[in-house]
Amino acid sequence: MNSLLDSCRKQEKSVPFARVADAYGVRGQIKVKSFTEKPQNLLNYTHWVLDHKAKGRETYSVISGKLHGKFVTAKLEGVDTRDQALELKGTDILIPESDLPDLPEGEYYHFQLSGLDVVDRDGTCYGRVEDIMQTGANDVLVVKGSDTVLIPYIPDVVLEVDLDAGTVRVDWFAEI
Repeated sequence: MNSLLDSCRKQEKSVPFARVADAYGVRGQIKVKSFTEKPQNLLNYTHWVLDHKAKGRETYSVISGKLHGKFVTAKLEGVDTRDQALELKGTDILIPESDLPDLPEGEYYHFQLSGLDVVDRDGTCYGRVEDIMQTGANDVLVVKGSDTVLIPYIPDVVLEVDLDAGTVRVDWFAEI
């Protein structure tokens, strides 16, 4: 990929959206575990930034890919052998935050909620959002403060998300 474009993308905030789980086959394909609700959405992006622990970030063109069960298999430009694919195992795949589709008002990506302070109506701070569990029925905020508190992410409980202030205001009582 163009090195000028690479340097611009490095300055832009990127979001992990998948991880290389393993090599797939013998021709350099990779097996990818998606962090997205719909794994096939990974294939909407023609370039992936792989965050190598030792080598830093590198941009790859996605030549082809398909949904394979819970995983996505993909062929990346320049990755032509199983050994090259195995070198990518465990590598996070990032996309620039600006490439994400806009969400409807009042909806947020999980990464946007991570790290926000969670406060109740009275101003009591429960801690910060450390993780979000998907339970099937609804998401649950995993909030870590002096203790870990699990707070359902439902309209009756989550009153307001203020990204600028860095807070999630809730109507919840937990013994902390």
